[in-house]
Amino acid sequence: MFEVYLDGLLSGRQIFIAICTFFVGSAMGNSRLGFIWKLFWSLPILLIQQGFLLGSEYMESLDFLIRHGAAGSRSEDLAYVILFLIATHVSLYFAFWGLGAAGRETLDTELRENAAQITTDDMIRELNVIAAHPEMSMSGWLAQRWLPMSEPERREWVSSRLPALRELWLQGEEGGLHAFELELPQQLAIIDMEGTS
Repeated sequence: MFEVYLDGLLSGRQIFIAICTFFVGSAMGNSRLGFIWKLFWSLPILLIQQGFLLGSEYMESLDFLIRHGAAGSRSEDLAYVILFLIATHVSLYFAFWGLGAAGRETLDTELRENAAQITTDDMIRELNVIAAHPEMSMSGWLAQRWLPMSEPERREWVSSRLPALRELWLQGEEGGLHAFELELPQQLAIIDMEGTS
């Protein structure tokens, strides 16, 4: 029975499904969705996976042998092979999910450490670079509030709101504040209002 299982696991369609399972499972684990939402979206993914699996030529041939070409305990063995193959691919999905989740946790830890090291000068430099962009300097919060500020005013503004700015930077992940693009002025305006309330 193990030889039949191994042959099935190493067949072309099964390998293709395993590769797809790796990418989809790790992407799901790496996503920022909550645990319940990950489980919710995993259900259709697993149904599609099993559809490809049960529709493969190898599984169809096993099913044919069970129904027509095998008898007694041999038939039960082949049925177990199908169940083991299904269980293997489901287990692979959740194993790859775990790898993706571990990668996300590592990335989040690194980002939090990097955010904690951002100084007032670092944030001022980043905001100056963003404000120098033509699309940012024409209108919005950066044009109306940031650019008219003197250097001491910018330093005072950033230092008084540094925790909130770090949190915003963290939300941008590896892109930092640049990741928000044209939405950044609105986010900064919110921080500005919260800082004065």
